[in-house]
Amino acid sequence: MTRDEPAAELERLQTRIVPFEPVHEAGFRTLVSETLREFGFEPDPEIDPDLADPAGAYESLWVAVAADGWSAPSRYVSSLRPSVS
Repeated sequence: MTRDEPAAELERLQTRIVPFEPVHEAGFRTLVSETLREFGFEPDPEIDPDLADPAGAYESLWVAVAADGWSAPSRYVSSLRPSVS
């Protein structure tokens, strides 16, 4: 191992938290759908409106993006939009 390899590995592992953008929608849908299935449920547009419009369903939504530009579907942070009565 060269002296620069650990530094390169650390750089590769660096993660930025960025605002959700349309480019992240597929990963978000995958995360939500797979999480529901993990617990024995299927995605349902009636009770999972965030699948159709993630940005509209949350007051805030961020994505963790690795230095190489890859965003893992399991790295989403959100704050639900308050319900309107």
